[in-house]
Amino acid sequence: MNKAWLVLGISFLLSGCDIRTLLGDSFSEAKVCQSSNPDCVFQSGNAKKQQICEQTSCQCRACGKGAAEMSSFDLASGTKECRDAYQTPIVCDATTNECRSCRTGNQECINSDKSKPVCDTGSGTCRPCTSGAAGAMECKLEGFITCSGGLCQPCSVNPDCVNIDPNTPFCDKTAASPVCRGCSLDSECDSQLCDNGKNPLVSEGKSGRCADKLSIAWVDSNAGCNAAMADGSDTKPFCTIAAALGKSGVKYLLLKSSTTPYPTPAAINKEVSLFGKGADPSNVTINAIAFNGPGTKLGLTNLSIKDSGKSLVQCTGGSVTLLRTVLDGGTRGLDASGGCTEVNVQQTKVSNASGAGLYITGSTKYTVINTGVFKTAATTDGDGINLTTSGTGKFAFNTIRLNGNTTAVGGINCGSGTAKLLSNSVFVGNQTGGTSQLTGSCQLAKVVVGLLDQTSLQGALKVNPKFVGLEGTLDPADTACIDQGDADAEVTVDYFGGKRPLGNAPDIGFHEAK
Repeated sequence: MNKAWLVLGISFLLSGCDIRTLLGDSFSEAKVCQSSNPDCVFQSGNAKKQQICEQTSCQCRACGKGAAEMSSFDLASGTKECRDAYQTPIVCDATTNECRSCRTGNQECINSDKSKPVCDTGSGTCRPCTSGAAGAMECKLEGFITCSGGLCQPCSVNPDCVNIDPNTPFCDKTAASPVCRGCSLDSECDSQLCDNGKNPLVSEGKSGRCADKLSIAWVDSNAGCNAAMADGSDTKPFCTIAAALGKSGVKYLLLKSSTTPYPTPAAINKEVSLFGKGADPSNVTINAIAFNGPGTKLGLTNLSIKDSGKSLVQCTGGSVTLLRTVLDGGTRGLDASGGCTEVNVQQTKVSNASGAGLYITGSTKYTVINTGVFKTAATTDGDGINLTTSGTGKFAFNTIRLNGNTTAVGGINCGSGTAKLLSNSVFVGNQTGGTSQLTGSCQLAKVVVGLLDQTSLQGALKVNPKFVGLEGTLDPADTACIDQGDADAEVTVDYFGGKRPLGNAPDIGFHEAK
């Protein structure tokens, strides 16, 4: 009998558990577990399964709750505590801290054992993929392409991923084993357009999806464009915007860099976005554009719009987004009225219009951020910005300078009714017919108006900024605007696309001083 106890004691010591912990008030009450046996599989405590034998204490515990805590999850670090305890490829569920069978579709099997990439739903265990069409389907369900020698093969090109799931169109080859994931950059899409949730001009119904090539048409206004051979592809582009709009299913136009301005149709009434594909807006110029598409959207980005005798962007129905766009000349820059429901103007410069740079009336909702309006309203309107709309919106981080003709206030007319909040913006040097550059129901928060302005509203900062040149670029030595703004979680870049803020606080105005 003593010999038997001695053998038992030695075996516990070798397993890492002291025999003395077994001796409790009752010899029939087990006090220890052995990790080499499934002693803990059927144990429970506090309604939680205590399935793992902790080697340091010889007590049963939940999976993922060991000394390494989260690192003990199978899929996070590759440890095998559930598989060791059960002797089968079972994973630790991060939401319940319980060992469970594998599940199809989240690559649990290949993360635990690359030689067994497929979850057998019948047994709940992992196994090699089968050959032929059945094996290819098994691997596709796990996010791979095909089966070879029992192993699921990863993607090699983007179409491999699109064929599996349009929500994960990008073949990411940076990992040890290439995987399909959602796109985050335009360059990750074969179509060169990614719905990454940050570009309001690309909408594919779900963030991470690439635009379908069939929804894209290339346009080239350079001499030599062959209209007879055009099909809208990169190598056979349409020669006019009107021709591209005539192709069924197209909602994105990619305009190539051109020394010749693109003519525009008399009016556009279908949902479409125009992308200038040059290095900056100056590489792609289009004529004035009129939009009347109730219930639809027009998007313009990375473009220069120049014309005379008409508003450069006129919206009388639907909504319009201007992003990284330059409006130069015209009777007005942006003219939103009538049935225009909403305008979104960001990282845009408006200059040299004979009337208002931004004319937003009726009930149009508005967003104007990181935008500069310079040298407009010299002939008509009198104000650089007419914001007399009854619609709500946001006006922040803008610079309004050198506008007006002394017949009005020169800077902005906020209209009557509910006050328009203007924040972190500059109104300086506008030609006013009175004592202030602002009129109407304006509410100010960190708005620089200059020393000469007689504005008495709370939030008006009577200081003179230092500029470089005749427009609104801040001198790096300025102290009136640099680091003087209020932080805004919704505004993380400036006019140039640079980080905002660069210093301890954002700069007031349309850009961060470089």
